[in-house]
Amino acid sequence: MPTAFTGGKLKLKGGVDLKKKKRKKKSKAEAALPTEEEALVDSPTHQVDTDEKHETLKDTRTEAEKRREAHMSKYEKQRAQKAASKSHRERIKELNDKLATLTEHHDIPRVSYSYM
Repeated sequence: MPTAFTGGKLKLKGGVDLKKKKRKKKSKAEAALPTEEEALVDSPTHQVDTDEKHETLKDTRTEAEKRREAHMSKYEKQRAQKAASKSHRERIKELNDKLATLTEHHDIPRVSYSYM
């Protein structure tokens, strides 16, 4: 019968011993230097730099993707206007009217224990 576990780490089969890698610490001099992005933000020409970046970016979407996005935004606006045009009470009234016109085939049957 094995003895009780006394502590320590578990050993993997095959004798593979994994050790944590230590990170190198940055020296105080490296940490004090601003990065390139911070230097751009502090520079007075930052506004000009961002404008140039936006000009160089191209729209890589296809014509079909552009049309689809335009259609979806138009459809979303229509849905928002339609939803905002009716109050909750009006929506409930319309639902009740629709349910009243349905046949009895769509009704939920009663569940009763008296027949068993």
